[in-house]
Parts: sequence; structure tokens; C-alpha cells
Amino acid sequence: MIISIVGKSGSGKSTIAKTLESLDDRMLHVDIDQISHQVLTFPEVQAALQNTFGTDVVIDKEVQRKVLGKIVFTIPEQMQKLTDITWHHMEQIIDQIIENNPNKIILLDYVLLPKTKYFDESDLRIWVDAPYEIRLERVIKRAVQERDVTPDYFKKRDSSGIDYEEGKYDIVINNVNKEKTQAEVKKIYEKSILRR
Repeated sequence: MIISIVGKSGSGKSTIAKTLESLDDRMLHVDIDQISHQVLTFPEVQAALQNTFGTDVVIDKEVQRKVLGKIVFTIPEQMQKLTDITWHHMEQIIDQIIENNPNKIILLDYVLLPKTKYFDESDLRIWVDAPYEIRLERVIKRAVQERDVTPDYFKKRDSSGIDYEEGKYDIVINNVNKEKTQAEVKKIYEKSILRR
């Protein structure tokens, strides 16, 4: 069983995936953002990024994600170039995870999942939504530990994403209140996952 969990940055996709994972040891959370970070360490990917976006996007064998982000989050064509460089590597890793875990319930967590083959292959599609201000607050709070994210940078990144069509989802979660969301996730597990 494959479950797609989508939503914009800061909506709470990963938190909901982790909550589901905690309810059943058959569940496996696959954070595709983490896979994208892994792929950025590949020498062939770094070489392609430098050839496409300039040598300053990689320093000391480390991709400068904020430098790269300023390029790709403002021009859709540049984002497509990044996808063309990285996605087939990411797809190979995801395919391998699915193949290696035939008895698991795979929770795929990714902002761009609707643009991939995995969305069509999913047995259940969940859209996690939250207001812009709440998402911004969550991301900036999280970024204190990870990397500097300004409201302007978040706005550029957010506007470069995709718009979700509600009719394509089996479940929509409005993730504003933590307690209500956790209760809703438990109901989803009992009604939409256990019974399948």
C-alpha cells in the first residue's frame, strides 16, 4: 500500500506521516526531501549543477542550497532544470525503497508528489493544508535549527510550488490545531487504512 501525503512547506506533512508511522509498525515514512538532499551529495549531480547554474552553487563538495534556491525559486524554467538533473536519481532511490519493503505501508511525503508517477500509483492521497502565516511561522521556527530562512525567501519558495486540486485527494486535513489534527489522523488510520 502506498499513501501520498502532500502539502506546501510548513503544512505539517512530515508530522502527520510520523504520527501515522507511530500507530502501526508496518508503516514506513519516506521523506522525499531527505532523498533530494542525499542526491545533492552525488558527484555527478554536483557537476551537472555547476555546469547549469554556475560554479558558486557548490563549494567544497557541498551544494549551497540557499544560493541554488534563489535561482530556482524565482524562475520556473530553472526549477525544471534542477528537476531534470536530480529527479531520476531520486526516483531510483524511491523505487528501491518500495521494492525492498513489499509488506510495508509506504508513506510518501513530498510537496511535488502530484507531479510524479507515485501519486497516480497511490492507494490513498492525503492533502495537508494550513494558512500561509502559520506555515511561515513553522518554517522560520524550524529553520533556526536548520538554516536561515527569511520571510522573503519563504515567499519566493512558496510561490514556486504547485497548487493542489482538492478533487484529486481522498482526504484533506486542515492542520491548524495540533490536538484536533492528531485526533483526525487517528480516525483516518482506523477508517481509511486499517479497513483496506
